[in-house]
Amino acid sequence: MDPCVRFMQNKFGLKDFVVVVLIVIVGVLSVLAMMQDDRRWEQSQKIEAKIGSLEQQLARLETKIDEGVSVSGILPGGMIQGTGGVANHGSTQVAVDDLMSIPLTVHRFPKPSFASDPRNNEDYKVGGSFTEIFEAQPAKVTPVLGEDTYGRRVQDLVCESLGDFNPATLEFEGLLAESWIYDPNGMWLRVKLRDNIRFSDGVDITSEDVRWSFHDYINNPELETESVRSIMTNLDRIEVLSDRVFEIHFVEPDAFNLQMALGFYILPKHFYSQFSPKQINQATGLTMGSGPYKFAQLDPDDQWSPGKAVVLVRNEQYWGSKPAIAERRFYTINDETARLTAFKNGEGDMVLPSSSQYVEMVSDPEWEEKAYSLKWLNMRSGYSFVAWQCGPRGGDGKLTPFHDKRVRQAMTLNLDREL
Repeated sequence: MDPCVRFMQNKFGLKDFVVVVLIVIVGVLSVLAMMQDDRRWEQSQKIEAKIGSLEQQLARLETKIDEGVSVSGILPGGMIQGTGGVANHGSTQVAVDDLMSIPLTVHRFPKPSFASDPRNNEDYKVGGSFTEIFEAQPAKVTPVLGEDTYGRRVQDLVCESLGDFNPATLEFEGLLAESWIYDPNGMWLRVKLRDNIRFSDGVDITSEDVRWSFHDYINNPELETESVRSIMTNLDRIEVLSDRVFEIHFVEPDAFNLQMALGFYILPKHFYSQFSPKQINQATGLTMGSGPYKFAQLDPDDQWSPGKAVVLVRNEQYWGSKPAIAERRFYTINDETARLTAFKNGEGDMVLPSSSQYVEMVSDPEWEEKAYSLKWLNMRSGYSFVAWQCGPRGGDGKLTPFHDKRVRQAMTLNLDREL
C-alpha cells in the first residue's frame, strides 16, 4: 500500500489579516508617540532655557534696582534709600537711623565681594560646571541637622549667616548684617539687616526670619539640632524691633558672643514652617537659603538623598556678587585609589588626596601640565595647640615644671611653630 502523505495547508484568513492590521496600527501609534515625546522634550528644554534666561535678566534688573539705578516704569513711586534715609517696606516706613542712633560706635560693612574674582582674567570663561569628589558620604545636607564636614560644605553654598570672616583680612564682618552696635558691657547686640537681601525663591529676609531661625528652629527641642544648640546657650533671646532691625540679648558677657550670635544660618520661615519637626528630622536634602547657590531641584517629595550626586546651580536671585561658575556638583568615592583614578580620568575637578598621593603626584615632572595642586588649609579647619599643665600634679600638690614662665617660654621657642 502506498503511504499516504497529508499536507496541512496554511491558509491566511480574515482573522489573521485583522491581527496584522492591528499590529501595524499599534506600531505606527508607538512611533508617533515617541516622536511626540521627543518634540515635547525639546520644547521643555527650550522653555527651561527661556526661564533660565528670564531669571538671569530679572536678577540683573533687581540688582540695578537694589543699587539705586532708576529704571523707567519699574519704580513710579520713588526709590528705596539706604541707611540714613527711610526704608519703605510695603506700607510701613521705618526710620533706620532712629533705630540705630544709640550713642555708641556703629560698625558698618560694605556689600561683600570676592577676594579673588576669576572674571578679572581675560582668558576665564564664565559659566560651566565644577565637580568636587568627596572622601565620605554626607548623611544629610539639611541645615543644622547635617553637621558633618561634607554636609557643611554644601550648606555653606546655599545658606548664609549674619556675619562671616573676611577671607583676606580674617576680620569678622557683616554678611546679611549691614551694621551693628555692640554693648560695651557685652550684654546685647543691635543689628540692622541689609535692605535688599532675599532668599533663593525671591522672598525678602526680615528680622522675623532671624528670630524664627534661632528660637523656633535651632532651639526647637523636637528638632535634632543639638550640635549647634549646645554651643549657643549664652544667647538668651532675639527681639524684633522692625523688619530690618533686631536686638540679640546674652546671658552673660563672653568673648565668643559676637561670633556665636552672628554665625548661625538664617533660614526662610515661610519655607520650613510648612513642615512638621518629624518631617524636617527625616529630611536629607530639604535645603533652602539665601546663598550664591541653590539646589537645582528642591522637591520635598523627591529631595536629595545619600548616594545621589549633589547638584547646585547659581542662584540668580542672589543679592550679593554672583559667582562665575554656573553649577557645583559633589559626589562621593570612599576608596582613595579609586578617587584619584576618577580625578585623573576627568570625572572630577577637585579631590583631596592622601598625603602619600599628594607627594607622589606633585613630584611627577608632567603633573603641572595635568592638574593644579595646592597646599590649602581652610580657616574653618580648626587649630591645634600645646597646653602646658601649670598647676599641681598628682596627690602631693607639687607644681609641674611648666608653672615656671621661663620653662614655658623655652619649650615654646624650642618648637618649630612655622613648620
